[in-house]
Amino acid sequence: MHACAAPSLLLMRAVQITRFGGPEVMDIVDLPDPIPGPGQQLHEVSSAGVNFADTHQIENSYLSAQQLPMIPGAEFVGTPVAVLTSISEAWPSPRASVRTFENDQKVS
Repeated sequence: MHACAAPSLLLMRAVQITRFGGPEVMDIVDLPDPIPGPGQQLHEVSSAGVNFADTHQIENSYLSAQQLPMIPGAEFVGTPVAVLTSISEAWPSPRASVRTFENDQKVS
């Protein structure tokens, strides 16, 4: 792993929601690679899922109101590709199955 430096010129493929509704509102788009902030890690994703909670988010019927645009699918399998030096010891495995959280909770 290496410390994050300059922004990447690469694109990531994502499911993005720009309007609320059913599965028809899930658009596949190419977006700039995200840049990890303090306490965050960037993964190259090999598989991602959209789960039951995500389906409620795209309908805007989840526990709290959602903001658009949004990218559902907080569960993924991937390989870390960039990490801030301060958290490098927190990720001993080169491959991870992850459930992310919006409120910066620790994941594994």
